[in-house]
Amino acid sequence: MVAPSPASAGRLLAWSVLKPPAWLSRPAPRTVRRAAVRLVVAAVVLVVAYTVVANVLLGGGRLGRMLGKHPERFRLTYASASSWWFGRVHVEGLDIRLRDEKLEWELHIDRADATLALQALLAHRFHATRIEAHGVSFRMRLRREEAALTPDELARLPPIDGFPAAPIAGVPALPPPDPDSQPFVIDLDGLDLHEVREVWLDAFRLTGDLTLRGAFTVAPKDHFEVRPTHVEVRDATLSTGEDVVVGSVQGPLDARIDPVPQAEGTPQGVLRRVSSRSTLEGKVGGIAFLRHYLPPTVAPSGGEGTFRGALVVDHGVVTEESTSHVEQGPWSLALEDGLRVTARSTADVSAASSDAGRSGHVAIALVDVVLAGRDGKAAATSASMALEGSLDETDLAVKPRDVHYAWDAPKTAVEDLRVVNLALAGQRDFLFEWGKATVATKGSGSLRGLKGRATIESAATTEIEGAYLSSRVVAKLAVAADFVEAREVVFSGTTLDVSDVAVGKAKPREAWTSHVELEKAVVHARPGSVDLAVKMTATDGRPALDLYAAMEDVSPATRTALAIVPDAAIDSATANLAGACRIHAASKVMSLRDLDVRGAGSRVRGMMSKRGDAKTGAFLFEAGPVSIGLAFDAGGARPIVAGATDWFTHLPPQE
Repeated sequence: MVAPSPASAGRLLAWSVLKPPAWLSRPAPRTVRRAAVRLVVAAVVLVVAYTVVANVLLGGGRLGRMLGKHPERFRLTYASASSWWFGRVHVEGLDIRLRDEKLEWELHIDRADATLALQALLAHRFHATRIEAHGVSFRMRLRREEAALTPDELARLPPIDGFPAAPIAGVPALPPPDPDSQPFVIDLDGLDLHEVREVWLDAFRLTGDLTLRGAFTVAPKDHFEVRPTHVEVRDATLSTGEDVVVGSVQGPLDARIDPVPQAEGTPQGVLRRVSSRSTLEGKVGGIAFLRHYLPPTVAPSGGEGTFRGALVVDHGVVTEESTSHVEQGPWSLALEDGLRVTARSTADVSAASSDAGRSGHVAIALVDVVLAGRDGKAAATSASMALEGSLDETDLAVKPRDVHYAWDAPKTAVEDLRVVNLALAGQRDFLFEWGKATVATKGSGSLRGLKGRATIESAATTEIEGAYLSSRVVAKLAVAADFVEAREVVFSGTTLDVSDVAVGKAKPREAWTSHVELEKAVVHARPGSVDLAVKMTATDGRPALDLYAAMEDVSPATRTALAIVPDAAIDSATANLAGACRIHAASKVMSLRDLDVRGAGSRVRGMMSKRGDAKTGAFLFEAGPVSIGLAFDAGGARPIVAGATDWFTHLPPQE
């Protein structure tokens, strides 16, 4: 036997493996062949028919016109679209626009491939799956009442092609719903979006490089939802108007919005169904964006820095896993009257959970704080200040019941006390001419009120009704404020120790001291007024008499009488002064009541009322056997020499 060659052996092996079964080698019946041919022909015809019908339907924007019978509500347009396999569609220049009673939005896609359930269109359902898209932007804005939309808000809202610039509720009026019509449901599943250039939600715009994978459904008159969605953020910028809030943002974000029924499509209703998890970091654009939320007299600027943080939201509630850290460089707030505050700051935000519920906390450290005056020079400085705040609620859909805060400023140096004049509303009776001070303050409070303490040490010259008084003052302030019920600020318990007093250009009386205690000191908000009950002691009364004699409205006779009394006599008669009085001040009104000051051999009693420029009142000066009265009425000030004590005793009761 001759052995087969290798080539022959290979052919035999291939034939044994690849030869058709015996039943296929037999001639097929004619009916089977005909059925196979018909099947192939039918398949070809079906493919051709689908291709023709689908491309006719998609061509020329026909599908968009079919879906958008009411373009004022819903519009779908595209530059071109084609389909060469069942349900698989390629589209370029896609724009979807929707408006309902509460919001307007627009989605643009440069190009996309998706599987479209054409049969679902018959049921008024635009259902697309396996969507891979490139070049995406999304814009959404809320419709508002016309009176609620300010020019600033309007300038920061996204424009939407074909819609008016201002999203006014009810303008234009939407066509009445057709009771027999069925609105289209937009159902996009398996989204894979690349090159997401813009997500503009009302006044806030996110731009940059993002990718998104997820799904969402918008079912008019029923609900909308966002199924689990993952966003990868790379070099993104969040801005509002021309102001950058954060930039160079990087990190992942996962979110979902559970189905929101139409009846609950309010911001609160949506927030209660939002769950998200993100870990982001980037650069802080500054605080300029705060100008949109502050009074027009306050201009924020600067504050660039960095941030990093994690935010975890469970059905609208910020959980204890959330935390963030922000560092900001020099920022400033330009205030009224040319004042400017500058500082650097860091902030840490966190959330906590306890038996009482969840709460949010923020700790802010301010360094290099400077208050500059109109001339740009530092009026007050502080090396460091600490602020803490907390919310008793982290449910984003619930207005916090209260906000708690605390502050600690261990040392603030006031270089120019004239800055205080700007807070005195232009009144001229009391002004700082010169002065310096150091302030230490600490306290805590809430939306309902606050309590705090401060220590102030100052050296200043003040102008009081045209007279100049120089002194050193150490003040220990106690403050308690009620913002809700009484609406008042109480300084009762405050004390002042005064020394080194000088009137005008006289030399300071270095041995002279005075102690003042505010037994009652209340500032009322409604109506605006101040009530004081003052107790005081002093070495003697010479500075007070000199100050009074130097005031603008004192009569020449009184000024002459006070000038001719020897200092030694006044010092002896008024030594070891102790007294009290009550003061009430309101708009254009001031009254001094129950003044009673006693010295070693003297006593001063009196009252004074001032309404506008008119003064009324009476004083009695007693020194040993001598009594002199001073009356104020429409005719001005006049002395009472004869029977002064009897005159004063029989004055009408105080009003």
